[in-house]
Amino acid sequence: MKAGKIRRNILLSALGITCLFFSLSPAAQASVYIGELCWQSNLDDTIYRFAINDMGNYHYLINGKSTSANGLLMPISGSAELALGAGGVVLAMSFGGGSFGPSGTQTYTLNWTIDGDTGDGAGMGSLTRTNNQGQTSNFLIEDSLNFIACP
Repeated sequence: MKAGKIRRNILLSALGITCLFFSLSPAAQASVYIGELCWQSNLDDTIYRFAINDMGNYHYLINGKSTSANGLLMPISGSAELALGAGGVVLAMSFGGGSFGPSGTQTYTLNWTIDGDTGDGAGMGSLTRTNNQGQTSNFLIEDSLNFIACP
């Protein structure tokens, strides 16, 4: 019985010291929701709608969707970095999305640079399409973007 009480006391003491240690460490920084931002593609009128979260130290988390002119929705997730560029503040964004449809799958990855003064930007990336027969096509995407009010 005594050995069991001793082990229990040691365990409780260790747990108490661990809790005390973690309570004294600096608080973790939580993300801060900035809001929703939208851009429209000059290439094909796709609208990109992003929820932006500030992760701290100029790092941003992006989640949202793209809506093509024909109504196809694709989920988006990615990241962004804020930096000083030759033309002022730029937001470098990298994200991807994918969809499943009756004719196959489509995934894309885009990298944009957004001008901090106008909100407009440009970027390039890749698009991969795989049809139901397993045939894959790859495309290079180059696009310019207009910052718009979210519809």
